[in-house]
Amino acid sequence: MQLPKHLAHFHRFLWEEAGSLVVLGDCRPLAKGRWEYNEQHGIAQPTADRVASLERLMGAAGLAAVSLADREFWGWTINPPDRSYGLFCAVDSEGSMSSGTKAAHKDVAAAVVQRQKVGEKVQTSHFDLIESDPVSAVNAYFEQAEQLATRAEVGSDGRCALAQRLPDGDLSKVAALDRQGFIDALFKAEELGWKPMGEVLLFYECRCSDQQILEMLTQLPADRRKEIWGDLKRLDVECPRCGRQYVVK
Repeated sequence: MQLPKHLAHFHRFLWEEAGSLVVLGDCRPLAKGRWEYNEQHGIAQPTADRVASLERLMGAAGLAAVSLADREFWGWTINPPDRSYGLFCAVDSEGSMSSGTKAAHKDVAAAVVQRQKVGEKVQTSHFDLIESDPVSAVNAYFEQAEQLATRAEVGSDGRCALAQRLPDGDLSKVAALDRQGFIDALFKAEELGWKPMGEVLLFYECRCSDQQILEMLTQLPADRRKEIWGDLKRLDVECPRCGRQYVVK
């Protein structure tokens, strides 16, 4: 199997002094991969403001996925307050990521996370959003749904960092730092001799295919299939994860 062109390297560390888990990464390869994927499959590139929001969500979602010792599927659906669009980002257990934007009502702020371990049922969490920054949604999820003291940050240079307090841990040394100060402090992990706990490679690629789209349609109940098809000879179907278009005849 050929490795994807743009690989994002994410690393886990144990910050023993603070009793905390630390995840470090660089989300720039994910941004490059998203752009090239969209160009390759004729997917319209989002506007600059939406791209910035997507890239921040991809960085934070990558941090969240790598924070787990065991890989699983994550699906983030976020309608930030005061925005006329929603964001979606998926990270699967093999490290591939996909994302997109959709129209949404700017007066409705909502967030949903779906997680699934291999061979198990999907677990869905709904939580509240206060800020428009998608990175804050990742922090809100850990605080509200998981009750884990967690801070994730994504810098303008593409570096991203997460610190998660373990039982009896203490993050007071970095709690008051601004975004860049927080990232700079955590990126000293190797220099300070924090214990490495592994590396995870993430890359941008949706797993959708002609066969997968066909199976999605054929698995629908017969009355629902009849409702969708009507008298049509072909259907134009959009992948709900990446926005790629398919034609089913």
